[in-house]
Amino acid sequence: MNTLSERMGFEKAPEILQLDAMTEGLSNQLFNFCCQLIANEFSQRLELEEKINNALKLKRETFKLCSRDNYSGRRGEFSEKEFSSCFEKLNFHQKYSVIEMIISQYFLEQYQTEKIPCLKKPTPVDELNQILQRENSGYRMTEDVFIPITSQEELKSILEAKHSEVGTVENHIKKAIELFRDREHPDYANTIKESVLALEALTRTITGKEKKTLGQLIKTFDLHPALEEVIKKLYGYAGDADGIRHAKKETDSEVNFNTAKFILVITSALINFISRKDQSIS
Repeated sequence: MNTLSERMGFEKAPEILQLDAMTEGLSNQLFNFCCQLIANEFSQRLELEEKINNALKLKRETFKLCSRDNYSGRRGEFSEKEFSSCFEKLNFHQKYSVIEMIISQYFLEQYQTEKIPCLKKPTPVDELNQILQRENSGYRMTEDVFIPITSQEELKSILEAKHSEVGTVENHIKKAIELFRDREHPDYANTIKESVLALEALTRTITGKEKKTLGQLIKTFDLHPALEEVIKKLYGYAGDADGIRHAKKETDSEVNFNTAKFILVITSALINFISRKDQSIS
């Protein structure tokens, strides 16, 4: 569900996934994550500060984690105020760079103090990735490096489908996006359902056969047999996968973020491809 600020238009919600920007909500969540980790886990905070400055190619002590003259007189004591003042001035990719340095230093300290984390035990990376998924970031952390989980081409494909001239297609894709990026209760199963319904709506509009299914209509588009078979199987998966249209079976696996994103991307690409192929739509 969007926040009140987003629903009232005071703050723009991210279209799908944040790849080349960062909302205030995501930035605040990452700042809080960093503060908690630094305050609780780090002993060599000035060393971390120096590494961050080097990573950002800043002059020494430009980016500050610690107070120099605090009431306790302890040099190197973490200062949330100093950190906040510096963090909020960074652009989105610099913030990700700072977090990479913090996570990298965290694991280094764990090994140096012989507190090697158990592989089965949750690490700060697990918590961080939960934040990134909840806030619809286009990145995830693997070990101590951020990697993109989408591309500008994929996002453009989804947005092109979203702005289809066919109203029913547009409505289904919009619904799929809303379900996918809901912060509190993302509905990945129905993201898949709405994505495939958008493709079905397009084929019905082009053929004028409103009561036929996607599996039946795709035969009329003179596609390569292999591509036609892929679309039929995609329709079959959406109709049966994990209880999207039927009751769940014990053997079903849960529809997850990656599956929903894949189906949203591939159906958007197919919508755009078929729309261009049919002159009456393009």
